[in-house]
Amino acid sequence: MDDAPRFLLDDAPPPDGKTYRPAPVDRRGERVGWLLSLALAGGLLLLQRFSGGIAWLGLVFLALLVALAALVSIGNWLEAGTSIRIDAQAIEERTPLRSVRLGWGEVDEMWTWPASRGWRILLRGTGGQILFRTGERMSFPRGAELRLGFPEGEQMAGVVRRAARLSAPLRQDDGWVCRRTAN
Repeated sequence: MDDAPRFLLDDAPPPDGKTYRPAPVDRRGERVGWLLSLALAGGLLLLQRFSGGIAWLGLVFLALLVALAALVSIGNWLEAGTSIRIDAQAIEERTPLRSVRLGWGEVDEMWTWPASRGWRILLRGTGGQILFRTGERMSFPRGAELRLGFPEGEQMAGVVRRAARLSAPLRQDDGWVCRRTAN
């Protein structure tokens, strides 16, 4: 992988106020986690009722299951509430926890690293940082599919490079960087 990502070389004009959203999250894992937690809690209650005691290991396992289900739920909530808006003046990322707006003149550099089947993109500027992944698809047996990141992430990165007037990508460490040019 010595060649720069092709999407960083394309000259795409900034859209007139387009909002991008990550791929929809499959919530089956979250449901399974909560159902397993409920089933184990019910089993422990029955065990308590009929045998008079509960093994501490069962409570530890229940606590772990509830914690994992809660973490998956929080991750899904964050992902569902995330958006990136690009217009003629700036790029803005909104999540349920924060909002970052970088005007094109504030974007100092864009880093790009390979990430499994896509790319991680980091924008650094005087007003903060924006990190996103390009779209990825993973297929599993029996037709199951996992989609991650922003399906139009590569296009977004090309638009940012052009609108912020960043340099052509330069190889650095394990990725590529585009920096603010003098013009």
